[in-house]
Amino acid sequence: MITKKLTILNKLGLHARAAAKVVSTANEFESTIIITKDGKNADARSIMKLLMLSASQGSRISIEVDG
Repeated sequence: MITKKLTILNKLGLHARAAAKVVSTANEFESTIIITKDGKNADARSIMKLLMLSASQGSRISIEVDG
């Protein structure tokens, strides 16, 4: 398992277009990819779950990849 902590730099945060790009990229891999913000987890293959994280500019997120 690989874990990386990142800060959202985009002034719009993890908005719909950016989240769609994350989902598109995550679907290219067989790995399980979980993004965590403030104790809330989201599967990187679900745009709705990513948007529910409400990751605005400056938010700290953790990306966990397994497989």
